[in-house]
Amino acid sequence: MAYSGVTKGESKMNVVNWTGNAAVRSITGVGFKPDIVWTKTTAYTTDWQCFNIPQGANKRLKLNESDAQATYTDALTSFETDGFNLGANADINANGNTYYGWCFKGAGTASANSDGSAANVTVSADTTAGISVVKFDIGQSATTIGHGLGVAPKVIIMKEITGSSNWITGGFGMDWNGYYLFNTNADFYNSGDANTGSGRMFKAGGTEPTTTVWHSNGSAWLSGSTQTAIAYCFAEKPGFSSFGNYKGNGGSDGAFVYTGFRPKMVICKKSSGDDAWNLYDDTRSASGGTNLNSYYIKPNESSAQGTSTSASIDIVSNGFKLRGNDGGMNGTGATYIYMAFAKSPFVANVGSNGIPTTAF
Repeated sequence: MAYSGVTKGESKMNVVNWTGNAAVRSITGVGFKPDIVWTKTTAYTTDWQCFNIPQGANKRLKLNESDAQATYTDALTSFETDGFNLGANADINANGNTYYGWCFKGAGTASANSDGSAANVTVSADTTAGISVVKFDIGQSATTIGHGLGVAPKVIIMKEITGSSNWITGGFGMDWNGYYLFNTNADFYNSGDANTGSGRMFKAGGTEPTTTVWHSNGSAWLSGSTQTAIAYCFAEKPGFSSFGNYKGNGGSDGAFVYTGFRPKMVICKKSSGDDAWNLYDDTRSASGGTNLNSYYIKPNESSAQGTSTSASIDIVSNGFKLRGNDGGMNGTGATYIYMAFAKSPFVANVGSNGIPTTAF
């Protein structure tokens, strides 16, 4: 059994919802000041809106697109102690639309980091949760970038923000020489070369991410000579977060993925095929109190949320189980990657009987 220093999962990662009113407003109930906010209306085809503290409020990226950052003074206008403030922008607060916000906690403020060779690095990191947001400048050569986590990250998602480029992600227990694109269906790409090929993304020069930095060469992914980029870095914290991969079996009695906690949110993708990323969470579940969650939404697409019994997962106290034969989630013999964050962590606090207690 895994134990965590995080006593309540929703104090580090949470999902909130609101009904748009096309007016200035506050969204509360997050439970912390979020450093990362992804938002989307689930009922309509709209782009994902993505905000973070190092970039600053009013600076928006689209999670499902390669667009450079844009400035919107009427979208997410500030990060607050229990949520965030919104303007009347229709992408995030149209009257009558239902929206969701997927929120992650860092330090609540960005500070300079000089661990690597990259210039102008600022980091907001929560080392207990294993979550950091990094803003940095990078050029066309091998560069080291400090992440502030104190342990090696298990997953990194990064994107150039001053020009148009894909969201690049790597890790998940797979080879750091390869990478995925978080904003497309593309499968795992691995040329096996850390100097001239795909390894330049996260393993430039042949060195995997360390406890202080990761290695990247901008010549592999930048649209120009020197650009500013953002990265979300996640270190695995037993009892709170789990990142890895599993094998599908193609049946309704599907693969079980042990995480060591009851998940709040799960993101999965088929590694070896052009299949979408799928996100599940217990806030959008309409299962009537049962464990089964068949409501998925795709972070790499603008489409509305969908529901399918063939793509269902069963969220249980120590992980999740695949309950359908959808090829994008549970194909026979296929490899899938996943990210999971806890609703109910197993914590290291010891009760009066000497047994570690389970959080909320």
